[in-house]
Amino acid sequence: VMPLYKVAETVPVEPDRFDFVIVDEASQLSAEALFLMYIGKNIIVVGDHKQTSPEYIGVKDEDIFPKIQKYFGKMPFGNFLGTEYSFYDQTKLVANTSMILREHFRSMPEIIEFSNQNFYKPFGSELFPLKQYKESRLPPLQAHYCEGASAKGSDSNIHNIEEAEAIAHKITELCKLPEYKGKSMGVIALQGNLQAIKIEQLIIKKIGQKEFNERKIVCGNSASFQGDERDIMFLSLVTAPNHSNRQPFVKATDERRFNVAASRAKEQAWLFHSVKIEELRNPDDLRMKLLAHFIGFKEESNWEKNLVESPAFGRSERNFPN
Repeated sequence: VMPLYKVAETVPVEPDRFDFVIVDEASQLSAEALFLMYIGKNIIVVGDHKQTSPEYIGVKDEDIFPKIQKYFGKMPFGNFLGTEYSFYDQTKLVANTSMILREHFRSMPEIIEFSNQNFYKPFGSELFPLKQYKESRLPPLQAHYCEGASAKGSDSNIHNIEEAEAIAHKITELCKLPEYKGKSMGVIALQGNLQAIKIEQLIIKKIGQKEFNERKIVCGNSASFQGDERDIMFLSLVTAPNHSNRQPFVKATDERRFNVAASRAKEQAWLFHSVKIEELRNPDDLRMKLLAHFIGFKEESNWEKNLVESPAFGRSERNFPN
């Protein structure tokens, strides 16, 4: 059991060296993993094309595509070796059989429903939440509006200090409550990299390094949590009313980022936002969809009133509106 680079360093590349090669988190690998199909008689590939894929920092598609055409253009599936395809995508092209795992055990039903509605149900691969819980559970979704906040910087350096401070304050507050004793926590900034750094600095300043480590707190982006989970997750939308050049998040890469971010929490997810839903305007923007999902639950006076009995599983399940 080892990461890809260790396989390349230690295993002689010979055909059919293993009866079976099992690859987990295959959507995080790219074309350099193709040799795994050479060293195994059979290969089992586990992954999710709706989650984060490799990021080619500093590599432009327009630079790579001509080389693919020149060297691999006549090969079967040669056009699928570009930066937009993961190892999972590539193996799907030649797989003899496939199986969709639809049982979801990590998150509360209300949490995973955002991913279900936006990324899985439309493609016929609906997830069935099977997590067991008590009546005394924490409210699964919480939205926190940061009024008067502003976004500064651009691209990877964009940050919203008011949201960062609000998240750090809320984590400090929750760490003192008995309901959150021993709960692990994580923070995802949904835009840029600087925001996560600022949030981490503020949290450590407020609760100290010891509790920061005990809570297994990680502050990062979606890729930081690929394949990981926490009891409580905090999401920072980052954008604010003064963010005049805001572009909607509608690309496939955005979908993968938001899918991972929205599905890391096991018990409770918090969304910190500085814009109201009418300020986002584009109904296809994933920011608007995520905010609508959180606000929809928060504004219900009794969010459990819409629970209905699920004949499929013999338990209560949220009756979500279309």
